[in-house]
This record gives sequence, structure tokens and C-alpha cells, in this order.
Amino acid sequence: MRVSARRQRAQLDRVDAASDETSTSSAGVAWSCVHCGHQHDEQLPYCEMCARIRRDHAADSACAGPGKNPRPAASALPSKARLGARTTGGKSEHSPVLPHATPGSTPTPAWFGGIPRPREHSHASRCANVRREPPPRAHPTSAAPPPPPPPPPPPPSGMPPRAASADADARASSSDEESEVPSWHAEQYGNRWRAFQQEQQEAEAARREEAAAAEARRRHATPSSASSAGAASARARLQEHAREWERFVSLAKEREIVMADVPWPSLDAASLGLDSRYSSLAERRLAYRTASLRWHPDKFLQSFGAQLVITERIEVLKRVTEVSQTINSIYQSQAER
Repeated sequence: MRVSARRQRAQLDRVDAASDETSTSSAGVAWSCVHCGHQHDEQLPYCEMCARIRRDHAADSACAGPGKNPRPAASALPSKARLGARTTGGKSEHSPVLPHATPGSTPTPAWFGGIPRPREHSHASRCANVRREPPPRAHPTSAAPPPPPPPPPPPPSGMPPRAASADADARASSSDEESEVPSWHAEQYGNRWRAFQQEQQEAEAARREEAAAAEARRRHATPSSASSAGAASARARLQEHAREWERFVSLAKEREIVMADVPWPSLDAASLGLDSRYSSLAERRLAYRTASLRWHPDKFLQSFGAQLVITERIEVLKRVTEVSQTINSIYQSQAER
């Protein structure tokens, strides 16, 4: 602090000496800058080298308006009058004090030419604009603070505290569940649909098992003498018709075919192998497939149409159509039993 004060005093002495020289040479046609010592014309209000405003010109051009006091030029006052003496430890020290400085305020350095520094100016403007109001004092008759919230109601008589807390948790969870109603509904519908599908699958599996069990019982059942005789007779007729059909196929390769050459089948369920009393479901399906391929009108015409006699062609095809329709109706009636 002492070193900085000494430097400040030395700088102030140099500034005062330069201001004295400027005041003595102001009668000339040029003025000398107190900062850089450059010579300028009398009309120039600032220094061309360091861009410092001339103190005389700054004091003359200081605006004076309502609430503002014109600033006198710093060079118009003697250097000793602009220095305020202060004594420190028996020695007299000088500090720059401008005429417009008020007691108790921060003095503005003389080398600023009476213009406050930007930081001090902004600080002074902020301090002037801010109104410092004392904090409000509580009035003795002011309203009392609000009372604390009432405690939760006690649990019903006979309910232990743990049950009461569980009840409170249940109420909280119920409020959460109300917010999740859409997702709950979606989950419920999904569960019902899955349960319905599972029931349908189980019912279908049960029907299949029942049908398989019935077929197994029918196969392993001991047939009576009459039923066994009927089954043997039906099987013999089916085999005989198969042999006749093979002879007809070989004959059609040798010569033309007439109505009498065709091995027309007996149109009953036992002869066709479609009787449910004598044949199983698999046997009936195989017999129906064989008969359908033999007597289908398009298949018959494709296989033997070229060998048919022209005079009997229409009659043969008409009879083949009747046989095919009869086979289909017999198979459907046996499947419904």
C-alpha cells in the first residue's frame, strides 16, 4: 500500500507540473497533451496521439442541465488548490480532490480531467437508481400463522395399527389402479380371449379323442355271425368288381367299347365298400376315392372316350354320370351315421 501511494503521489506531481506548463503555454497557438506531451492546435479538443480529451475543452463542453452542475476545468485551478493535504505519520501527503467532490465521497483523480471513471459512474448510477427500503417489520397485531394440518383419523376400534397402515396402502394402490384402468381392461380382454381359444382347442381335442375311441371300440368289438357274414360277402363283391374293372381296362386297349362291356357296379353301400357296419372309416375313405376316380364323367371320358362306339357314346356317358352321383350320395349318408 505504501509503495502504491508513493507511485500515485509521484504521478500526481508529474501531472501537476504538466498542467502548470500547459496553463502557462495556453496563450500560444498550440497546447501540449499532459499524457503524451504531443503539441496540438488550439482548436483541437483531443489529443491525436493518445485520443485523450483536452481538459480545458472537456471542462468547457461539460453539459449543464437540470440536476447537473457545470464542471470547472481542472487546469483553471492552481495545482496546490487541487491537492488536498493529509497527514500520515507526521508527513504531509497530497491526494487529488476536485472542487465538485463532496465530503465523504470518493475523490476523482486529477488526471481524469474531472470526468468520473466508467466503473465509478456505473456504480453511482446503480446506487442512485436503487431505492433501499427497510425490510417490513411484523406488526404486533398481524395475523397468526396458519395452524398445522390435523392428524390423520385414528383407525376404527378393534383395528390394529398394522391393519390401519395396510388399509392406507390399499387406498393408495386403488388410486393407482384407477389411473391404469385402460391397461387393466386390455389385459382382461386379452386373458378372456386366450381362455376362449384354449377352451376351443380342448373341446376339439376331446372330440377327436372320443371319435378315435369309438372307432377303436368298433374295431375290437366281437362281431356277430350275421355281421361277419355280411362283411365277408361285401368284401368278396368289392374284390370281384375290382377284377372286372381290370379286365375292362385291358379290353378297352384292344377294341371299341359298347354299353355291355362296361362293368357297372351294384349301387349299394356294401358292394361299394361304403357300409359303416362292415368297413372302418379309413376303409370307407379309400373305397370312395377309388370309386370316384373310376366313375367320374370327366375321368371316364378322358380314359375311354376314344374307344366308345359312336352310337352308344351318349348313353354310356349318361349312365356313368348317374353312377357317380349315386356313389357321392351313399358316401354322405354313411358319413352322417
